[in-house]
Amino acid sequence: MMVSDRIDAVTHPEPQSLTELRDRAAADPDEAVRWAAAQAQTVGRDPKTLGWLLDRAANDRDPAVRRVALRAVAEGWREDPRTPAWLRHRAVNDPHEDVRWETMQAVARGLPRDPRTLPLLHDRAVNDPHWAVRWRAVQAVADGWPDDPQTLPLLHDRAANDSNPTVRQTAKGSGARR
Repeated sequence: MMVSDRIDAVTHPEPQSLTELRDRAAADPDEAVRWAAAQAQTVGRDPKTLGWLLDRAANDRDPAVRRVALRAVAEGWREDPRTPAWLRHRAVNDPHEDVRWETMQAVARGLPRDPRTLPLLHDRAVNDPHWAVRWRAVQAVADGWPDDPQTLPLLHDRAANDSNPTVRQTAKGSGARR
């Protein structure tokens, strides 16, 4: 079966075939098929969907598949009591920087009133090993919490001490606007 046929099969499933769809999509060798299957799971509220998405977002070998599954969890299951802690864990522990920054952005947008969000962003702005994650964390803090008393000290610290010039410049520019 061609990749396009497999993608069509996972994006237009019969309602009784969701379990088969998930099994096939998790095992398909082509990341485009797994990505399309994860994207297709964002529609509907089958009780098994959240568990499947959590598994794909944590365990798929392709970061693009993990990102789309993560977005589906963040947008579709924001109210589930497992979601906030799971998102915070993925923001720190995913091996790929694109997945970590996507998760961090989902936390910043979806959980701005959660008292653990700002400390997570501060931690990622200072401690993430990849500059793009630190850069996005600095942006998220500057844009989302401009009046927080910890924001300006963080921006000054990152402007002076980050190892990456893009992070330093962003922090400097954001701090100058305060």
